[in-house]
Amino acid sequence: NDKTPFQGWPTDEIDRVWLDSYLPGIVSTIDSHSASQLLDQTERLPLAGREDEYVITLDVFHQMHCLDIVRMALYRDRYDKHFYFPNGTVDYCKWLHVDHCLDQVRQALVCNADVSVVHYAWSDTVQGNRPRVDNQHTCRNYTKILEWASTRSIEAQDWHPSRHVVEDENGGFRIEKGRNHALDGQGECNAV
Repeated sequence: NDKTPFQGWPTDEIDRVWLDSYLPGIVSTIDSHSASQLLDQTERLPLAGREDEYVITLDVFHQMHCLDIVRMALYRDRYDKHFYFPNGTVDYCKWLHVDHCLDQVRQALVCNADVSVVHYAWSDTVQGNRPRVDNQHTCRNYTKILEWASTRSIEAQDWHPSRHVVEDENGGFRIEKGRNHALDGQGECNAV
């Protein structure tokens, strides 16, 4: 019955614990050498004077964000994450985001496939065998991963997902702005 700080009926304090666990790592930067080692190319940081930095997110922070989105979807009255418009019709974009997040968590679980053993113990209360989930896990040091990402984090006001760096004909850079339909409510639901 020991609860972690992430558990319980939603409060401002619990919300802060969740946000602090992933928000500093949502958008980080790496140098050009590190970017050249990636399997897939990533975008340059669209910030004047920082075009030699590249934008990444360690997937664990995306996964934590997604788990938080699923958590918030459970508490419709507290969060604006429910799936319906006031007239009762489905808000497809909100539903799609939660559906995407649920599948991201599923993929993370399958990919990481924790094989720690859950043992069973007799419960006098229910008069039956019950799984004990207080088992030992072998984990990565999440705090160190979060610290690494935090030192490379981009301030929210500096990050514009609808901007990107384009190399000009003189070998310099310019920042171009796209029209992000996910932010203006038009087009398909591409905010996931």
